[in-house]
Amino acid sequence: MQETRAAKRLTLAVTLIRVRTAQALDDLAEMFIRLMHKFHHKAKEALDEYRDQHQEQTDALVSLLSQIVSSWQSSETPDSAL
Repeated sequence: MQETRAAKRLTLAVTLIRVRTAQALDDLAEMFIRLMHKFHHKAKEALDEYRDQHQEQTDALVSLLSQIVSSWQSSETPDSAL
């Protein structure tokens, strides 16, 4: 490296720095993508667990809403609907 001209040495040094910087940014992007994938997976598991825990309550509320709508549609006068 000492035997080459100064301009060529600087060019090689700048090129090396740019390549290393690009590689570092690529590595950071991959780490970020892996982290987001892990967050997504954990969030999906948490959502599935939440749905399992609240399934009975959701079914009961949907059933109640269905009964209310059926009762309201079958009533003939507004007073009886209330």
